[in-house]
Amino acid sequence: MSTSVVITGIASIGPHGHDDDDLAAALRAGRPLAQVLDEPEPHLRRRVCREGAPCPKIDLSPWVAPRVARRMSMSSQWIVAAGRMALEHAGWTEGNESDLAVCFASAFGPSDFINKLLRQILRDGPATASPFYFTDCVANAPAGQLAIAVQARGANFTISQRESGPLLALIQGTREIRAGRCTAALAGAADAMDDALMAILDRMGALAPDAASTRPFDRRRCGVLPGEGVGCLLLESTDQAASRGAAPLARVTSTVRAFDPSAPATGWGTGHEVLADTLKDSLAKDGIALDSIDAVVSGASGARDGDRLEARILRAVFRDRVPPVLVPKAVVGEYGAGGVLVPAVLAVQGGSFAAPMSFAEVDADLGLAPSAVDLAAPCRVLVTALGSGGAAAWTVLESP
Repeated sequence: MSTSVVITGIASIGPHGHDDDDLAAALRAGRPLAQVLDEPEPHLRRRVCREGAPCPKIDLSPWVAPRVARRMSMSSQWIVAAGRMALEHAGWTEGNESDLAVCFASAFGPSDFINKLLRQILRDGPATASPFYFTDCVANAPAGQLAIAVQARGANFTISQRESGPLLALIQGTREIRAGRCTAALAGAADAMDDALMAILDRMGALAPDAASTRPFDRRRCGVLPGEGVGCLLLESTDQAASRGAAPLARVTSTVRAFDPSAPATGWGTGHEVLADTLKDSLAKDGIALDSIDAVVSGASGARDGDRLEARILRAVFRDRVPPVLVPKAVVGEYGAGGVLVPAVLAVQGGSFAAPMSFAEVDADLGLAPSAVDLAAPCRVLVTALGSGGAAAWTVLESP
């Protein structure tokens, strides 16, 4: 029998700030946390996107000393701060770090330091490249910074599978615990949006013009609201959580991974039937009845093809009985606050969640609309994440 895994701590940094109560309030309101973006340098001007969901300036000094932060990318600062916040939230005491694993995802890596390093090299020559930028510009640097900061001596993973990364990080942490390789893991995702990255995504047609145009599942959806930040969970074996006297926030009941071979390298495919069969079979194997799921916390973001694939999978799995669908990315943006992880835990804890204010018209091709719902604990939610490029992940969380 596999080891049971629970979530005992959460933390997020995003357009809502760093207070999870503020994130819950934003999800209850359903209003995008968007603002007009500053104009970048001329060569980085965006053709379409005018609004985004950036993080406000936050004093991270209680969790990251300024003398250390100055050598870190924004992603590293957020991950270290959120990791320490999650440990504090869980009542973690020092001395249990010998087998604490770190599993984090990033779609783009520390893009701010990458951009700064490339600018130095291209403008002033390779001899001017800063070692501070170099050592923190690779995708796995932030996870390494967190391990150093909290003395985590378990396995250290960085996952780069775009939008599916956050759930894949949770799944990897869960598997490490179930396999007995550790008793706890910090799992999450972080991405920062610098001007160069925004310009690239805009020119690829991925971004919506403004928050009002970000409409997950809507017939007129035309791209995502760019967001940024980090979400972090502390996963523990049930036995360790009990031995510490920790109160679990949610239980990880099922985890599923899949791949859609029909997907192009930079988009979503059409393999909804295969993906739906994989999800149904895995849920059945884990003894989870479809009618026991109270809500879906969806990774839908307003991406044209991504939302289509998501809707077709949900309809193929649930037929005419799709549970209420929550779309937190309509509020925090794509990559905002680390994706669906912390919103999913908040949903398990119950409460009211609004339908996104931007949604206006059902797409007849999808036959699905985001929902306003009141969830009362105990409850069970299906969390979804479909990545451009083909990676797919789902997990079921429930009240402990």
